[in-house]
Amino acid sequence: MSTRNVPALLAHRRWWFCTQPFPHVRATDVFAPGFYGEMEDSIRGLLRNGLAEQSDGSRLSRMSSYDAFGWTLPPDTGGALGLFHDQEWHDLLARLIGVEATGDVNCAVHHHRPGADHGRIHCDLGVGWFPGATPSGTVTPSDPARCSYRYGDVRQAGEPVHEAVRAVTMIFYAANAPWAPGDGGETGLYLPGQSAVTAPAVRVPPLNNSLLVFENTPRARHAFVANQRSPRNSVILWLHRPVEQARLLFGQGELFRWPRPRDSAG
Repeated sequence: MSTRNVPALLAHRRWWFCTQPFPHVRATDVFAPGFYGEMEDSIRGLLRNGLAEQSDGSRLSRMSSYDAFGWTLPPDTGGALGLFHDQEWHDLLARLIGVEATGDVNCAVHHHRPGADHGRIHCDLGVGWFPGATPSGTVTPSDPARCSYRYGDVRQAGEPVHEAVRAVTMIFYAANAPWAPGDGGETGLYLPGQSAVTAPAVRVPPLNNSLLVFENTPRARHAFVANQRSPRNSVILWLHRPVEQARLLFGQGELFRWPRPRDSAG
């Protein structure tokens, strides 16, 4: 993966570390206007391709068990969105949160139509699969053309793959209409024991060119709060850590593996 001069793309370095209801980092006006404009143009171009109800690698496609559409960035993604596969961006997020990441990256654009359902309160300790027998330490994007991120199924017999656990979540908000309180579409952050999606301890609004970053732990419970008036668009990025490390930190029972659809093999 190429390495860009990330500091030159940032508008400033005033990022805020927050402690409640769990540690997280927030920032507004993240990228310089010109670069952010390129990123927004890329997302709007993707939206112009329309939405697919079935999986389609070229378009935003209906997500299972989530009232949203998603498109996973291919490994060869260029332009402004390619920044999220950049080694320097990966390392910046890992240092920011204090995680020794494997280099494995899963990144997608998410789109919620107006009136989308609330998400469920959850943490992101999911196990994902990547090409290669072991982590390389350099950026390795998930690649549906080679192996399934959720299940590790390979497209070509004998393809070596490895698994890793989501360690850091980044949500970058972009290509949205101007937001005002009452519009919804926020990311809710929840205290232990909270069960009402509509009453988070903290609401992070989907302001354009802003981001939210946090370490994935059992305490980092969050959810999508339904958007009332406008679509919500965002880029979701996960850095990963070794499965053995996550097991030691959190216990096997906290790690999530996606159940296979009933009509799939295995």
